[in-house]
Amino acid sequence: MADQPTVYTIVPWVRRGLASLITAQPAANFASLAVTLRVNDSMVNAPPARLIGPGQITGLDARAVIRTDPRDGAQAFEPNYLAMVELAQPDLPWMFTPSPPVNGRLQPWICLVVLPDSDAIVVDPRASGANGITVVTINSDPKPELPDLTTIDAWAHAQVTGLDGDLNASWNGDPSKTVSRLIAARKLEADKSYIACVVPTYRAGVNAALGLPVDDQDLAPAWDANVTAPFRLPAFYVFRFHTGAGGDFASLAKNISPPQKPLDAGTRTMDVSQPGFGAAGVAGTTLGLEGALKTIGLPSTAWPAGAQAAYESQFRTALAPPKAADPVVTPPTYGGTQSGSPLPGPGAAPVWLGELNLDPRSRASGSAEGKPVVAPGADGQAGFDVNEHAPLATRCR
Repeated sequence: MADQPTVYTIVPWVRRGLASLITAQPAANFASLAVTLRVNDSMVNAPPARLIGPGQITGLDARAVIRTDPRDGAQAFEPNYLAMVELAQPDLPWMFTPSPPVNGRLQPWICLVVLPDSDAIVVDPRASGANGITVVTINSDPKPELPDLTTIDAWAHAQVTGLDGDLNASWNGDPSKTVSRLIAARKLEADKSYIACVVPTYRAGVNAALGLPVDDQDLAPAWDANVTAPFRLPAFYVFRFHTGAGGDFASLAKNISPPQKPLDAGTRTMDVSQPGFGAAGVAGTTLGLEGALKTIGLPSTAWPAGAQAAYESQFRTALAPPKAADPVVTPPTYGGTQSGSPLPGPGAAPVWLGELNLDPRSRASGSAEGKPVVAPGADGQAGFDVNEHAPLATRCR
């Protein structure tokens, strides 16, 4: 039975546990769930349960990141690719988002940003007062460096490999088959260094990680169109990379364009003025020997006036000499054994056999990989089979 292809199922967001019960728009940067208790067969309303929100997160365990693309320190990442991080938990990007999904969209509480590694970007691995995490300061205009948070949900997704059964149940199944990803919404440039950072998307998350006061009512994004320099962001995870000079194979192939002037590629000059075997030849005659690949529409080299007929006449005699008392060693007639036919006369069938053997360019191809077989003759003397090259003729028809 043939192997079945692996099936990958990708969804725009995942929620598990209590977070999956969030349905109301929050008034604070955390979600609250109504709780009802049964006491002596009576239902009693209890205080709402407060879920953890982005304003309470001060760091992220580095083990949550299981892979980055490119890897940290990569020196030749394809600039037409996008940087990404892969997370072990399929619901991690949305785990602390306080709001419910709207029209099938759910904003993640973290995202991946990629910044140019320049003097305007300062990375402090253990900034003071910032809970011991890395802080990135953008001293130039931050607006062109940061993604649009109104569409940041499009740059995160979850994946399950080899879905077998219910999709919702699969997120709580084999953890090796589920991941989530954050993708950086930045078009990279060739031969440039970058810093990639996992950062909060809520201002409350930024303040919490930087050790600043957090207002529970603050639901504002971490930045917007009015952001100014210097701008500080806590980085839960950081990796660096450098792009290469070119892209992947597909992008490089798209750069191939037609030549600006006609090409004559695929031929090499071949001197046929001295064919040997008693044929006089035509002094100074050269032809273009064609390779397997040549320019489309490139015609074969024409013979000089009168040279082809003289060459074919003399070489025909060399291939099929008159009978003589002593054996005459002749060049092989390629294809003679397969066709069961001697070299045909001018214009006679099989025409291909004459074309193959009387044009030096065809003969050069027909003799490719050919090798004479030396074997004892009937009289014990060394001899050779001049038709050993003949099987190759079937490739030249």
